[in-house]
Amino acid sequence: MNDKRAKALAAVLSKNWKLTKNSNPFVVLVGGFQGSGKTTLLEGLRRKLNLLIISRDAMRDKLLGQELDRDTVKEVVNQTTLLMTKKACQLSLSFAIDGNAKPDDIERVLQLIPGNYRLYTLLLKGSEQALIWRVLTRPKWQGFYQGTLEELLSALQTYSIDEKSYGLVIDTTEKSKLKVLEEVLEYLGSQGAIS
Repeated sequence: MNDKRAKALAAVLSKNWKLTKNSNPFVVLVGGFQGSGKTTLLEGLRRKLNLLIISRDAMRDKLLGQELDRDTVKEVVNQTTLLMTKKACQLSLSFAIDGNAKPDDIERVLQLIPGNYRLYTLLLKGSEQALIWRVLTRPKWQGFYQGTLEELLSALQTYSIDEKSYGLVIDTTEKSKLKVLEEVLEYLGSQGAIS
């Protein structure tokens, strides 16, 4: 049953992909807690680089209201991410995935992408106070599940982040959205992903 949900969700979210193949494809995996700026950064990368975004938050948003328990939502989102990643790789597209602040996401992506792909891992972090403030005050992005304060507090207590697992770590506490985007573009340029 969840396989059917994942396939249907992947079909809906990927039906409008109008991107060109990339001879040097790459994947950007962006991790971080809620309120760290992942969605904002990914939107900036989409606009600047015409980068395909595989958004787990968009998947969660599409599943809201379907009376699914938390474990089922997580499973469907993971399966949908897998299907969309495979499809993007088959099409030789460069893309970005909004992930969690857990190294197993990095391993999962590494196992999915072909050898000709390069993987760039980014971690956006912020002070607990800044993350809480952002979650409480941010405007709703249409089509993106943004989580709740309770989910953020639970994640902060449950997960510790291994910053060494990421190629670039940015503390967004006192940085503008534009500055964060500029730092990421500079990093991708220095790594040869973009020119």
